[in-house]
Amino acid sequence: MDIDKDAGIVLPKTAEFSDATSKIVYDDVTNDTVGTIEYTYAGHEVGKADIVKTNVQVPEYKFSNQTDVSEEAQTEETEHVSKIQIRMSTIITVVVVVLVLLVLGIIIKKVADNFYIIKHNFEVRKEHKRLFKREKKRNKRRRRRR
Repeated sequence: MDIDKDAGIVLPKTAEFSDATSKIVYDDVTNDTVGTIEYTYAGHEVGKADIVKTNVQVPEYKFSNQTDVSEEAQTEETEHVSKIQIRMSTIITVVVVVLVLLVLGIIIKKVADNFYIIKHNFEVRKEHKRLFKREKKRNKRRRRRR
């Protein structure tokens, strides 16, 4: 289909083409004409353009919901679905890895920020154990002397 190249519309100088309204009329149908586009501006008809056949052959398109869908089309659709599933699993894997790295980074930062506190607490516990053992040995010696 094409629009008649000899058609035109007449508008005032202050008006633009987009100001005109159009409608398709199918009343005047002939062998070469399938309809007419009528343009109006401010309630007045300002032009017409016929829609004419161009005799272009459009190849037939088979829709997927038809019963005679070939095995090749089904295979392509299956491959397409599997590619989407692979992409989704890859995206999920990347997101999980990023989250794990983020959590590990937070843990490492907390440990680094509190390193000296953790070290101090460890040394205090160690000293308490050492003092307890020393006191325990003294008590054993005292008991033996009695």
